[in-house]
Amino acid sequence: SQVYGKDIEHIQLGYHEYKENVHKRGLPDWQVRDAAAWEKMKASGIDENPLGYTKDFENIVGKKPESFVDYLNNKARMRPGLVFP
Repeated sequence: SQVYGKDIEHIQLGYHEYKENVHKRGLPDWQVRDAAAWEKMKASGIDENPLGYTKDFENIVGKKPESFVDYLNNKARMRPGLVFP
């Protein structure tokens, strides 16, 4: 909302609803399971615990990961060729 200047509604689906929604997009079963497991993990808040992070990304890529706000502000990198608000 802050980046785009308008309200963005977040709708959280339950685990099984999420799997069904992803499956309807035609993804293979393994990807449906992995995506649902990832969303379940994120819903637990584990990805927000800074103690769970290492410097592996920075060591491999050679730079610090960008914040979510920085990612949203870098619209050209999100989907090259598409125009975002």
